[in-house]
Amino acid sequence: MTSPVLIEGHVYFFTRSNRFTCLDVESGEERWTSPPTGDEYWSLVARGDRILALSQSGRLYLIAANTSEYEVLDEARVTDEETWAHLALAGDQLFVRSHSALIALNWR
Repeated sequence: MTSPVLIEGHVYFFTRSNRFTCLDVESGEERWTSPPTGDEYWSLVARGDRILALSQSGRLYLIAANTSEYEVLDEARVTDEETWAHLALAGDQLFVRSHSALIALNWR
């Protein structure tokens, strides 16, 4: 269900085994895979060398597009409800839809 993001020849995506993975597009080589996250779904958006990942449990992760290792730079709970919708990004505005609310955040 999760759409991957492509950054400088590497694809980052959330797997069926509930892990986050980086692959080299040209060679198909797996660069790294995270430990299990405890979530069944992450929605991803990217800008520059940063990835925002929203878990279905309502946590937002800022992840470095680092080809050497899984590197979470920051995280925050943005809702107490489950969030299965895809993140929406418009300029600096980030939109998160939970079951009963639409949350607008700034990503600068």
